[in-house]
Amino acid sequence: MSKYNNKKCEYKDIQFDSDLEMRYFQYLEENKISLGIKEIGMKKKYIIFPSYNFNGKKVQPITYTSDFELEYENGKRETIDVKGKRTEAFNLKKKMFESQFNELKLIGYSKIDGGWVEHSVIEKARKERKKLKEINKSNKI
Repeated sequence: MSKYNNKKCEYKDIQFDSDLEMRYFQYLEENKISLGIKEIGMKKKYIIFPSYNFNGKKVQPITYTSDFELEYENGKRETIDVKGKRTEAFNLKKKMFESQFNELKLIGYSKIDGGWVEHSVIEKARKERKKLKEINKSNKI
């Protein structure tokens, strides 16, 4: 079990870190043609901050391992991370990743109400909901 209580899963002899990740893979497989996906890759490791020496000791690099690497028929590529919720660690690694690999887009997805939703869309909806609550609260005064 992982630090987020995820259990490893297997599907078609492929090991997944969580049931959510496996279900996203199944979604990609089922919708490959309609999404225009040419190839689905998995678990590509990136160095997002190189190793260095500090006081005579080697400090290990910071790495990010993607859940999925998608290549589309039009040549576009995306790096996908599937999470139950967006974490501070993910936010930091996303910034570091995008500063090093600006030709790739790192997208986080969660499953909400039966569909796969990009983290940025979730965050935007939460901000709008918070703004509406504040407006409603000030109108009641």
